[in-house]
Amino acid sequence: MFRSMDRGRLMAMVEMLGTTFATRGMKRHVEELRVYWLGLARGLVPAGRRVDVGWSESLVVEWFRVLRLPPHQWDYPVRPPSSPCPRCPAPDGHAVEVKTGLTFPEGRKAVCTVCGYAWLELEADVRAASVDVRRRAR
Repeated sequence: MFRSMDRGRLMAMVEMLGTTFATRGMKRHVEELRVYWLGLARGLVPAGRRVDVGWSESLVVEWFRVLRLPPHQWDYPVRPPSSPCPRCPAPDGHAVEVKTGLTFPEGRKAVCTVCGYAWLELEADVRAASVDVRRRAR
């Protein structure tokens, strides 16, 4: 189960995530996150609860993990695009299915349908170290 964090820390994470989304051109996410932030700021969102726009504390943390933002920048390993699951050996003549958990401008979060292991796959022109909060809009 997900444990709720201090509201001040969560709001700071939401602000950083909003800035990161904006620099990546993820406008719909920014708009929805603003509603979530407003609910947090006004005390309308009880600890750990969702806002109808779909944002919750656990989703903010998941996006920190996917976008490799501190302190979660190392939570998911980075693998080449279209990678097989490193934990599940493919049965003879069959591939282990991998699904897309989330997509973002630089790539996707891949998830093995057999064991649930997750990793990030970045586009070829994106270095793993460059996908962090220090990236600036051009």
